[in-house]
Amino acid sequence: MRKFGLPSDCRLENLLFIYLHLREMLPSELLEFLDAKAQIDVDVGAQICYAEAKEARKQLRTKFETNSLHVQLERGKASDLKPALTR
Repeated sequence: MRKFGLPSDCRLENLLFIYLHLREMLPSELLEFLDAKAQIDVDVGAQICYAEAKEARKQLRTKFETNSLHVQLERGKASDLKPALTR
């Protein structure tokens, strides 16, 4: 468990509950993205169709970036973000 950054006293049962909870709470689009990313990472790591997996990773990254909103505050605080976005 330590190699994954988890405390050694963390029970596998608790991780299963967290996983199941997140599967219910996260939006389906995010779950689809995470499933695709996990499959691509496994393919790259196992060097299964390595070139195709690398290209799929690039396409997934591009898709994710085109559907993301990047916000950068130049001045002020994070608490000013909501009023700025609702204008």
